[in-house]
Amino acid sequence: MPELETHPYLGGLPDQEQRWLKARLCESAPTSAAGTVHFLVDAVVTVMLATPDAREGTSPRGAIEIGFAGPGQVTGALAMITECPPPDIRIWRPGHALSLHVDNVQSLRQCAPVLERRLRRAAGNEVMMLARALTRHMHGSARERVASHLLDLHLASQDTVLPGSHGEIAEALALRRATVTVALQDLESARTIRGRRGEIEIVDAAGLERAAGE
Repeated sequence: MPELETHPYLGGLPDQEQRWLKARLCESAPTSAAGTVHFLVDAVVTVMLATPDAREGTSPRGAIEIGFAGPGQVTGALAMITECPPPDIRIWRPGHALSLHVDNVQSLRQCAPVLERRLRRAAGNEVMMLARALTRHMHGSARERVASHLLDLHLASQDTVLPGSHGEIAEALALRRATVTVALQDLESARTIRGRRGEIEIVDAAGLERAAGE
């Protein structure tokens, strides 16, 4: 399993932790299963936060977008080491991921303490991503939210041409389609992006970062 050495969270672990991991890691598509951490190899996923109405099955939108995770990143770390519900993981670009299911944090701490410390750092990153997304969702302008969405996706995927329609972006950000269209036109006028049919090309990532208020 070459990813054990090349993945930032798995490489360089002590031999005993490597052996423990090899017996438990499996290749699978990232999911929202509780107690499961996904080490992304080349997959890109959208991380969503389910609303209370969504968990009850009564919300038409269901969840709000927190951000994206791509190669070399981890999803589900916060839910593994706390009592937070797991995030809603949606595949954006199919690919490989290594999945680790742990019944309880105590077993992880005893059998893989170095990995457990790394996952705590990953959980901290998830908290920061969540806080940033909620602040943006509540206080950011539509232009800032759309710019941040495109920037996050660009950084996670390392692609400069991103598939996606105005309607898909509107649904992900809980905005009206017309509002997203205006924001995209504004960003294109600022020469940060170039619109294509069903695609958006990132022309100036630094300018897009400024537009996102980063």
